[in-house]
Parts: sequence; C-alpha cells; structure tokens
Amino acid sequence: MLGLIYYDDLYELDTDKDTVVRKWDRHAVGYNMVPVRNIIVRDSTFYTMCYPIKEPDTYLKLYEISIKDGSRIQVGDSIHVHSSSILSNVNIYENRGRGELYCAVQEYENENESVIRIYAVNTPVVPAARLQHQDNDMMILSVFAAVILIVAAAICAAVMLKHRRGGRSPLVSSDIKREEVRKNSIYVFGEFKAYDRNGRDISYMFSTRLYQLFVLVLFHTFRDEGGISSQMITEMLWPEKDSQSVKNIKGVTFNKLRGVLKEFDGADILYEDGKYFIRLSDGFYSDWREFCTLWKDCDKGNHDVLSGISAVLRRGKLFGGYEYECLDSIKSEFDNDVMSYLPYQIEKSFVGRSYSCVIDLTDAVFGIDPCNEQALRYQIAALLKMNRKDLAQKRYIRFRMEYLKVTGEDFSTDFGTIANSLC
Repeated sequence: MLGLIYYDDLYELDTDKDTVVRKWDRHAVGYNMVPVRNIIVRDSTFYTMCYPIKEPDTYLKLYEISIKDGSRIQVGDSIHVHSSSILSNVNIYENRGRGELYCAVQEYENENESVIRIYAVNTPVVPAARLQHQDNDMMILSVFAAVILIVAAAICAAVMLKHRRGGRSPLVSSDIKREEVRKNSIYVFGEFKAYDRNGRDISYMFSTRLYQLFVLVLFHTFRDEGGISSQMITEMLWPEKDSQSVKNIKGVTFNKLRGVLKEFDGADILYEDGKYFIRLSDGFYSDWREFCTLWKDCDKGNHDVLSGISAVLRRGKLFGGYEYECLDSIKSEFDNDVMSYLPYQIEKSFVGRSYSCVIDLTDAVFGIDPCNEQALRYQIAALLKMNRKDLAQKRYIRFRMEYLKVTGEDFSTDFGTIANSLC
C-alpha cells in the first residue's frame, strides 16, 4: 500500500504444511496499480478492484484474474474515485445468494467529512469491452437499494443503483442525504433539524428566538423537571426587558412557536401549575426525549441502553448547531453530567470485553470532547483486541487531525505508545 514500487504477484499460503508458494509474478517497469483491501475468490479466478494509488483523481476498475497465471480482463464499468487522503478506503464484497458483488468507496473531502458510496453489479460480470458496444436503448436505470452510514464527526451517505444493460449491471451510483429523514421529528443534538408530518425540512421556520424558547421548554420538560417556569424563561431570554414588555413579547413568541408546531402531529406547548411544558405523542420523535428515557436506565449498564445513548451523542453536542449565551449553562451542566458517567462505563465495558460498546462510548466522548486522550487509548485498545489494527490506525490519524484543529498543536504521543498503554 505504501512505497514507490508496485508488485503484481500472487502467493499461496498453506497453513497446514507451513509453506508459501509464489503462483505468479507479473511485475513490470512503470506498473503503478494496486488492489483494494480484499478479493472475492471463485474456482479458478478471483475478483478485485485496482487503481493507480498515486493519482488522486482516477478510476477504480474491477478485474477478473486467473489464479493460475495472473491473466485478467476488466469487467463492469469503471468507478470514478478521488483518493488524495490517506484515510480513503475501498472494499469489495459478495452476496452469493443474490448473485451480486458490492464495492464500498469512502472518500474524504477533508479531515472531518467523508462520503460513502455503495456500487452493485450482477455476476457473472459482463466484460468491459462488451459494455462499450451495448445498444444504449437497452439501458434501464433503477434504484436498487439505499444505505445510510454515519461516521462519528463524518458525513456518510450511500445509495446502490442498478444500471441494467442486456440483463447485466455495470457499476454506477448516486448520492443521497447523509441521514435518513424521519417524519414528524426534531433533533437538537448536533445540527438542529425539524421535519414536519410529511418529512419536509422546516428547520428554517425556527427563528433564533423561537429556537431558544423551544429548546428551553423541551430540555426542562424531559429532564425530570416537568417544565420551565415563566420567570426562568424571562431571566434567560429577556433579562433586560421590563415586566410589561416581557409579558407581551413572550405571549407573541409562544403564539408563533405554537403556530410552527402545528406543522407536526402530536407536539403541543402547554402551561399548567406555573410551568410551560411540551407534550409529545408517541408518533413524534425527539432525540432529546429518547436520550432522557435511556439515561434513566444508564446505571444498569445494559448494552442496548449504552448503545442507544452513544448513538444519540454521536450525532453531536447538545444544541451543537448554535452558540447562544442563554444556553451555555445548560450545555455545560449536561456535558459535565455525561463526562462524569461515560469514563466509568468505558472502563467497565473494556474489562468486561465488550469492545464494540467501548468503541460506541468513546465515540460519544469524542462528540463532547474531541481531544480526550483517555477515550483514544480505550478506543485503540478495543480495536486492537478486535484485531482491527487498520481501523485503529485510521482512528488515531483522525484524532490527530481533530486535535490539531482544536488546539492548534500537534498531538505528540505516537501510535505505539497509545496502543501499548492499556495492554
């Protein structure tokens, strides 16, 4: 994968006899192609994707290669790929039940943002030379499936398409949004998003003041407080106004907020016993309500509960899309509560060898504190325990990038030190 000399050879490893035999070597001067991370083996051939790794803007090509002598033909269409980042990743998979091959391509547009695309092709795959001569009138483009993949601190979206030519499928793709649109929902972790009863994004309808008022009522409703007093709202949103002005402004703002909430089913602002609170039906989704429900059971250490908590937190910081002074104390209190709990559960999960849970929880920590070195140590250790050194190295590189971005300084501890710290 690294270096200036590219080899094109195949070795047979016999673990019973402890022998290694070179089947063939087709190395040639000027050869610059490399395969992706894996191959799909058939009786006498195998499939893999190859591309010139030194060219940042290039094409992946699918080859069917002879195990006996290395002879090959290109099959299916080529796939455009931009591989300027070392974090870029390509893998090939097979579903024998469906008779299909899949290629997953992850391209990093910058250190914090990536796009994942999934391509599907029927087997046996049509040789590329034949595809060039197919009648264009025979083409039928249809959506095959959609896959959404969210990488902590990453934008990941994918869709699988079939592009049929004469009954076969060359490789094509198209992007969709990074997160599945859930109708009748509001998200307050990470970027604020509001989808009405029809799935339409109406986040823009929440002006600054409507957003602030809504999240204050929402936060205090489900934080075992049952709502927020009128006086507290006044102190947080209109501290400089006199009582009469506040009364008028507050009434108008609540009316506007109730008007926006009419775009949803089962979301109402009510006032009882001196408190404003929000009533949500079972058909309305709120990530804050989900978090609070899970948080009540967090001490039980249930794996599903911990995974649910980390899934919500990985979306981003609470009210992370905005920076408002009136919300600072709430955000700070929340972060302190979570950070006082997660390290204990991470250590407990690691000791209990629940390594996938360790990874989920450390990702949640990074959502709050992207420079948390202890979380990095546990995540790297968990990945190594799972024999995923390749992914551990990627996570380390990503951490270094984020650390530099946040602190303006290089992270000085090398990968080996981190890897050995918990062994």
